[in-house]
Amino acid sequence: KTNFSIEQNFVIVKQSLNNLKWEYEINSNKIDLTLNKYILKFLNPTIIIENNRILYNFKYHSTTKTGRLPFFFGISTYLKMKFEKELSKSILLNKANA
Repeated sequence: KTNFSIEQNFVIVKQSLNNLKWEYEINSNKIDLTLNKYILKFLNPTIIIENNRILYNFKYHSTTKTGRLPFFFGISTYLKMKFEKELSKSILLNKANA
């Protein structure tokens, strides 16, 4: 929950993704991460922007027909934590500037 407009939330998310150096595409109220890093190859991150809030989910997707490998356990949590940290920084920065 951010208490910002949808336009401000887009700016916040774009700042966070740029700081992480993650590439992305904007589609109406949704931001899709492009598969520019090896680790992101195994995740299907979803970021949805709305008024007053930013919704996100970092879920695995299988690159094989047999499901995800146990080796990749924890990558989703790690990347989600990195994103949340950058998102928090951007929200605080924008609240200070408002």
